[in-house]
Amino acid sequence: MLLKLRQLISSALILINAVILVAPSRLRNLILFNLM
Repeated sequence: MLLKLRQLISSALILINAVILVAPSRLRNLILFNLM
């Protein structure tokens, strides 16, 4: 039970980090596209 919970938390953290890394570049691309 505890191990499963720990795996869930670690996978959730990885997902959150991925979103944080990907979101700024997406936003930057959108802004650049709108400026052109």
